[in-house]
Amino acid sequence: MRLILTGCAGFIGFHTAQKLLANGCYILGIDNLDDYYCQKLKKNRLEFLTNNKNFKFINCDINKFYIDEKNFDAVIHLAAQPGVRLPKSMHYKYMHTNIDGFVHIINQANKKNISRFIYASSSSVYSGNTKVPYCETQKLEEPNSIYGKTKLENELMADRFNEKMKILGLRFFTVYGPWGRPDMAYFSFTKKIKENTEITLYNHGDTQRDMTYIDDISDGILQSLFCVDSIDGHEIFNL
Repeated sequence: MRLILTGCAGFIGFHTAQKLLANGCYILGIDNLDDYYCQKLKKNRLEFLTNNKNFKFINCDINKFYIDEKNFDAVIHLAAQPGVRLPKSMHYKYMHTNIDGFVHIINQANKKNISRFIYASSSSVYSGNTKVPYCETQKLEEPNSIYGKTKLENELMADRFNEKMKILGLRFFTVYGPWGRPDMAYFSFTKKIKENTEITLYNHGDTQRDMTYIDDISDGILQSLFCVDSIDGHEIFNL
């Protein structure tokens, strides 16, 4: 298959690209190497991918990316401004990437008659809900974070294209693993353990978090690609 993969230098994008390449896919990877966290880590991930002749990389803001090549089978849209704690002075990044970027890339796919579109949503869309466990049929309350609101808006926007494309939204739940994001708690905890310094726990330490291993996420994206033709318009899955 010939695929467009946005956010290819990101944590999930990198692992997904590796599995797709191992399955013989051709990938056009898009990433702007944003400085939200260490750019060197993103460049090191890309070094592994660019050694494969079936991988082509474009360093580009997704709002400025236009599909020129023909005959793509699907778009896997993972590019986003991550994190729920950006200062207000930087909230424009959520709008620019998560809203404007989503609209631009799904419109590009539609104009180029790419019939399959898989995109990353987030468990953050549930952050306004108190009922657990979460399920896809729940009525969603307003998310607590700007990030969660943008991801919920992506799901609503995708509904507008469900008569033209097969669309799968995947709600990721806190992903961890090798090559992971250094802003995540398990990185900072490990660093402090190595330095023998105190770890700060909130809510008096009475906090739990379910984590999802990266191989389960990348496997889920791969399986979504294989089953997207069988869905009815636009569907959403917890992953």
